Amino acid sequence: NVFYRQAVSQMGSAQRIMKVSRNGGTPVLLTSDEVTSDLFSDGTSVYWSARTATAGRVAKISVNGGAITVLATKGGGALVRNGSTLYYTDNATNDLYKVPTAGGTSTLIATGVARGAGGNGTVAGVTRLITDGTNVYGQLTSGGNAIFKASVSGGNPVPKARYLAFHENMRSPLALDSSNVYY
Repeated sequence: NVFYRQAVSQMGSAQRIMKVSRNGGTPVLLTSDEVTSDLFSDGTSVYWSARTATAGRVAKISVNGGAITVLATKGGGALVRNGSTLYYTDNATNDLYKVPTAGGTSTLIATGVARGAGGNGTVAGVTRLITDGTNVYGQLTSGGNAIFKASVSGGNPVPKARYLAFHENMRSPLALDSSNVYY
């Protein structure tokens, strides 16, 4: 199956999470939510980050539909999946977390990934996350325009994310190879 977001209307941010067979056919509605991230699937569930009235959340639904399962009560920012772990940003604090796809406790792995990036004092939005399993890399826009890096293992005390590059008008996807981050 192919999973995608479909806007409910031109106004507002509510979106439908849809699926369609790879061979084509009639699209099927799985659910609607205030989706803010890319969608990820492991063949059993579909995962996303969403805004809520008070903050954000990370959620999943079966690829066959049904009830939404909330995995984290923070979120609303970018999201990426690596195996059985989801990495996400909390849009209220701009911190980076991880949570198991099966559910459980979220773990803070980096703080302030988007605070005042670029030195202008504004809070940037994290628009993309990617991971190589060792580090999570993120793209900031809206007041930051930077690429950051954070270890998936976090630390004690929890470290701040490390900035790798600053550039105007970063609006492209991120990609990794064994040595570089591309944007």
